[in-house]
Amino acid sequence: MSPGYGVSGACFRLRFRDTVDWRFAFPMSTGSYGDCDDDDLTHRSHLERMVAYYARTATQYNSWHCDPADNSSHNYAVREMLALMTKLRAKTLLDVCCGTGRAVQAALTAGFDARGIDVSKDMIEAGIRDLRLPAARLEVGDATQLPYPDRSFDVACVFGALHHTAKPRALVSEMLRVARLGVVISDQANGLCGGSKALLVRMGIFEPVYRLIFRRPPRTHRRQGDSDTDGPAFMFSIDEVIPPVTARFPNSKCLTFYRFGNKLQVCSYYFPRLFASQAVFSAWQRQ
Repeated sequence: MSPGYGVSGACFRLRFRDTVDWRFAFPMSTGSYGDCDDDDLTHRSHLERMVAYYARTATQYNSWHCDPADNSSHNYAVREMLALMTKLRAKTLLDVCCGTGRAVQAALTAGFDARGIDVSKDMIEAGIRDLRLPAARLEVGDATQLPYPDRSFDVACVFGALHHTAKPRALVSEMLRVARLGVVISDQANGLCGGSKALLVRMGIFEPVYRLIFRRPPRTHRRQGDSDTDGPAFMFSIDEVIPPVTARFPNSKCLTFYRFGNKLQVCSYYFPRLFASQAVFSAWQRQ
């Protein structure tokens, strides 16, 4: 048995006119990218890269990403968060990985008691300086280890940050721990790569197809990337974290975004997530 392979496997049998019988067997590995969080070493290394990246770019972040008039999924996510808090008669909000605090600012303006936490002190300082947020509303910390008691906020949200962490499941688990009534998550949906994997996994043939195409076992860690305006990131699908969210908060809805080219974008609550580019997922419990 090759190192790293499990004991299970997939076997395909082809028969041609009952004269030739071919069998193809594929050893199945114990896991692939997106099936679990990455290890602590990857997490710590990535946090260091993120902190260094935002130390260089925090002063430019708001000009890159903060346009209240555009049709970005982030602006839709803020509206979804405000609508959910109003619906649940919530009073307190925690914005996880808050960046410069745009969602915190929107919630405070709407009359809610909001706080934010982010790993980058430079981003928080930019929010205090550029968005005029009270310093007491923002805190530096690791979102996978939130320094708050259980159910200490009515609603928790995370917008556009799960593809920036090596531990999205741990981060969402912490959100579910501190949230009393509901959560709102906005991030990459499945896209072509994630959607293809999700479909093949449901059919039970993801690994053999992957091996046939790439001539190697599937990655055990998610692929990392980097960009000038988005920083260090991972391949991520919001479907990785939806099961534990709906297990805690059974009522949910999802706004999915499909993008065509650089300008045309359409969104709907009725579009599937399978090949969507972005998604805003809200989940709550009835009071």
